[in-house]
Amino acid sequence: MERLDGVFIKIFVDDLERYQKLSDAEYGRLVRAGLAYRATSAEPSLGGRESLMWDGMKLDIDRDIKRYENLKTVRSEASQKAVAAREAKRTKRYQTLSNVIKRNQTLPNDIDKDIDIDKDIDGNSSLTESHRAGADLEAAITDFIAFRKKIKKPMTDRAVSMLKTKLEKLAPGNDELKIRILEKSIYKGWTDVYELDEGRPEQNQTTSNPFLKILMQEGGNV
Repeated sequence: MERLDGVFIKIFVDDLERYQKLSDAEYGRLVRAGLAYRATSAEPSLGGRESLMWDGMKLDIDRDIKRYENLKTVRSEASQKAVAAREAKRTKRYQTLSNVIKRNQTLPNDIDKDIDIDKDIDGNSSLTESHRAGADLEAAITDFIAFRKKIKKPMTDRAVSMLKTKLEKLAPGNDELKIRILEKSIYKGWTDVYELDEGRPEQNQTTSNPFLKILMQEGGNV
């Protein structure tokens, strides 16, 4: 792997043949001149046979400098992209949780009316209530799957299928109730879903749910 932590010149084994006509003293002066040029960019003052070999060495050094700078740029850009990707993933994760929490809140009446009159240009509903409810339920199931993964208890495909079957038993044909059941399980930190007890008041607003605690620590509201 290319070193990026210092200034250097490359000396290859075939340089023994390339500079075979130079004495040890001449070759030593040539290498020293190359190191000085690489460090300062100042042209060396050479005489004798080593001066004849300098142009070739300088060409190699200049080519390596350009490649070295290009490599630093590429690695810097790659590092910045990796940081941006991690930040985007982190933001998406917390946004998903925020959306789950927001669905627990009752929408104002005027917003409900705006949803009801969502029409296209022809005056027809652009999305039927059943389609909208189905999409919301799928989103809630996805959130629950993400929650299970976050608490280190991921769901298999079979477990997801069993979850959907149980939801249908708890709330036959009622997608809205299924969503509320899922959201309560996430809120409570439960790994399963249970019948929604409408008459039981919440005891407090604390939670042992690590998925929610992360958001709280980031300044989110529950």
